[in-house]
Amino acid sequence: MLAAPYYSLPKPEELLEHFRAVNDAITIPIMLYNYPGRTGVDMKPDFIEHLCELPRVRYVKESTGETARISTLLRCCGETMAKALLASGLIGVFIATRWTFAAEAGGCQAEGGAASSMAATALVTLAGGTLAESVAAASMSLQNMIGLICDPVANRVEVPCLGKNVMAASNALACANMALAGYDPVIPLDEVIETARRVADQMPRELRCTALGGLSITATSLAIEKKLQQRRPACGTCTRNTIPGTAQ
Repeated sequence: MLAAPYYSLPKPEELLEHFRAVNDAITIPIMLYNYPGRTGVDMKPDFIEHLCELPRVRYVKESTGETARISTLLRCCGETMAKALLASGLIGVFIATRWTFAAEAGGCQAEGGAASSMAATALVTLAGGTLAESVAAASMSLQNMIGLICDPVANRVEVPCLGKNVMAASNALACANMALAGYDPVIPLDEVIETARRVADQMPRELRCTALGGLSITATSLAIEKKLQQRRPACGTCTRNTIPGTAQ
């Protein structure tokens, strides 16, 4: 799963070169991940159409929330991919309706768990799996992410966030394969979503993307943050002045 590079805000030609380089360097399929709310870069359907010409680009995860784009992607990228997007999007609707996507409210189990669950459903759909197998994959993926905290190092969404994203993608692939092999998720998806919501309510605010707990307050993290603040103000809305001895 490959998104636009964070923070760098590449121009279209730079982004195309980035994806081309990754395409040439690997031997596995690529799932494009368009999430402008997080990356700051919106990959429009016409740009995705160009990317789909790369031989390893097979799938798209569209996260702008604009449902009208599905029909456009259907025309330019094919029916199979569009069906996977729709299936993935429905899982997202279930999660958003009954819970949240926000790490500030649910920790990384919300963002990473939702993304992994949606991706697992898309993968099963692309593999020709059944409806039951798709929902099973979504359930297992979210089960595996329950309890994951959000603790960005130096108050930047990079470490350990990128590693957790890789883990979420690997989890999605594993759960998709398990579902296709007939593995029983045991707990239905709706109950898993409710459980994740309940766990989030029990989770201390320090572990929900506030940079007030976990790896965020290690000596190394604080030292990196201080060094970065000397260069420019920290991004985001979190501050340190609520923790004794850490105000800058």
